[in-house]
Amino acid sequence: MDLALVWNADDMAFDLGEITDGDFAKAPDLETAVLLSMHIHRRADDADILRDPKDRRGWWADGLDGDPNEHWGARIWQMLQRSATADAVKEAEAMIAEGLQWLIDDGVAGKITVTAEILPREGAAVDLGIAVDIRNSDDTGILSKKYTLAWEELQNAA
Repeated sequence: MDLALVWNADDMAFDLGEITDGDFAKAPDLETAVLLSMHIHRRADDADILRDPKDRRGWWADGLDGDPNEHWGARIWQMLQRSATADAVKEAEAMIAEGLQWLIDDGVAGKITVTAEILPREGAAVDLGIAVDIRNSDDTGILSKKYTLAWEELQNAA
């Protein structure tokens, strides 16, 4: 078990889960792995078109294991710099799936399905709704969760 991380889409930040009986809330390891895999900013590929070509981001620990081709996290931050269109949503699904691929590569999961949709909010604001379904190799479900990212707030933060 890991400490429970709670994503606050309005503040664009994680926080630790509530303290009860003098102890932090706990969450299954897989939930923590999914949250971190989705929210760590994976380094932009050389072919990616960025608002600021010098802002390639990336996780500080990439390459520490000696494999220059292994990158952690998701490139979802790039999509959230763009307008919320159906094409951007499909690309966001692919980028999140890319960030979770290591779970399959390491034998933790057999299949991962990511679906996303634009969720309207008050005024012109929209969120990106993300559903992640992770299954074992025998197709039994091991995690099915929904997440929300505040699209325009991440656009403005870039």
